[in-house]
Amino acid sequence: MKTGTNDKPVYAMNTLLFCAAALALNLLGVLITQLTGVPLYIDTAGTVVAAAVGGYLPGVIVGFLTNLIKGLINSQAFYYGVLNMLTALTAAFMSERGFFRSFPRALVLVPVLTVITGIPGTFLTWYLNGSQIGGTEEKLAKYLLDKKIPPFLSQLGADILTELLDKLIMIVIAYFIIRLIPKAYKSRFDALGIRQAELSGEMKKAVRNARCRSVSLRTKVVLILGAASILIAGTSTVISFMLYKQSTLDEHIKLANGIAEVAAGSINAEMVDEYIEKGESAEGYKATEDILYKLRDSSPDVEYVYVHKIEKDGCHVVFDLDTDELEGSEPGNLIPFDDSFKDYIPTLLKGGKIDPIISDDSYGWLLTVYKPVYDSSGNCVCYAAVDISMNLLSAFGYSFIAKLVSLLVSFFILTLAFGIWLVERHVTLPINSIAYSAGRFAYDSDEKRENSVERIKQLDIRTGDEIENLYRAIVEST
Repeated sequence: MKTGTNDKPVYAMNTLLFCAAALALNLLGVLITQLTGVPLYIDTAGTVVAAAVGGYLPGVIVGFLTNLIKGLINSQAFYYGVLNMLTALTAAFMSERGFFRSFPRALVLVPVLTVITGIPGTFLTWYLNGSQIGGTEEKLAKYLLDKKIPPFLSQLGADILTELLDKLIMIVIAYFIIRLIPKAYKSRFDALGIRQAELSGEMKKAVRNARCRSVSLRTKVVLILGAASILIAGTSTVISFMLYKQSTLDEHIKLANGIAEVAAGSINAEMVDEYIEKGESAEGYKATEDILYKLRDSSPDVEYVYVHKIEKDGCHVVFDLDTDELEGSEPGNLIPFDDSFKDYIPTLLKGGKIDPIISDDSYGWLLTVYKPVYDSSGNCVCYAAVDISMNLLSAFGYSFIAKLVSLLVSFFILTLAFGIWLVERHVTLPINSIAYSAGRFAYDSDEKRENSVERIKQLDIRTGDEIENLYRAIVEST
C-alpha cells in the first residue's frame, strides 16, 4: 500500500500540461489544414493521444475544447465537437483493450473511427446545410453528384473517403506519440482525484475487478445520470424546437403581411377590371407589375406574388409574376380554387379578411397571406397575395435541430464522462477497497489480526462524505 498523497498536486499539474499539449497538437492540425487548404480535418490526433494515455475524461475534454476554440473562428465547427468526443470515447475504449500495443492493431481504429464519426458527420453536415451538400468535402461530393449519384449518398461517400484518409494520418501520428510516452506516466492519471491511499498492484486489480450479485453501484449511478440527462435533453429539444418553429412562423407571417400590404396599396383599384381585360396594354399595368417584382425580390423567402379577383367560378388573374421555375398566368385567366381554400371561399367572395393559410397543393408547401384591395366606395375588388415557401422553414428547422442535438450530445458526453470519473474515484473505489480489506480480515492470530487492522487503516479514505464516515466507523470497530 502506497500513500502517494504528496504527489497529487504534481499529478494534477502534469495532467493539465499533458491535456494542454494534446489540445495544442489538435490546433496545430487545424492550422496546417487552413494554411495548406487540404480538405481534411487532422484535428483529432491529440484527442486520441489524450484518450489512449489518460482515459475517457481527458480525451473528452481535449475533444470538447478543440472544437470550442475552433468555434470562435468558425461557429459551424463547434457543432462538430460531438464527433471529436466520439473519437475520444472510441480511442479510450480500444486503448483499454490493447489496440495501441502494436502498429497493425492500431490501424484497426482507422475503419472503426471512420464509421463512428463519418456517418454521424454526414447527417450533421446534411442537415446543418439545409438538406444540401456542404462541408469540407463539398467539392468531392459535387464531383460524385455529377456522376449521377444521389445528393445524400454523394455527401456520404465524400465524407467516408475523406474521413478514411484523415483517420489514417491521425492514427499514425497518435500511435508514434503514444509509444514515446512512458507506461508509468499513465498511473498518474489513475491516481488523479482519488481520495485515499494509492493501492498496491494486486489490491488495485482485485478492487477494480470486483463483482456484484446483480447491478453495481457504478452502473446504477451511470444509468440514473444518463437517463436524467437524456430526459432533460429530449424535453429541451422538443420545447426549443416548438418555440423556434412558432417564432419562425410568426416572422414569416409578419414578412408576408408586410409585403402583401404594400402590394395591395400599390394597385389602382379602379383599374382592376381594365387590367383583367387589356393586360399589359392597360395604362399603369406595367408600372404596377414592376413594383410587385421589386416586392417579391425584396426577400429570398418570398416564393410568389400575385393579384386575383375572386368570383364564384374561381380566381381571375390580375397580376401573376413569372419565376425561374414557373411562368405566370396571363391577365384574365381563370384559376380554379384549390381544395385548401374551400373553407375560405365564402369569406373571399364577400370581400372579407382571412387569416394566413398553410397549404400543400399543386404549387408546393406554402404559407399564403391575402390582403383585400378596396375601391373608392369601400368595396373589395381583388386580393393581393404573397406565398412563402414552407420548405425553407423546414430546412431551417432541420438545421436548428441538428445544431441543438449536436450541442446537447456534446454536453451529455462531457457530463457522463465526468460523472463516471467522479463515481469511480469517490464512490466505487473506496467502497470496494473497504469490502476487499474487510473480506480478507484474518482472525487466526494476534499478528494476523493486527495486520488486517493495519491494512484497513492504511486505506486512508478521505472522501469527506458518508463513505468516509462508514470507513471511520469500520476502523474504530476493528
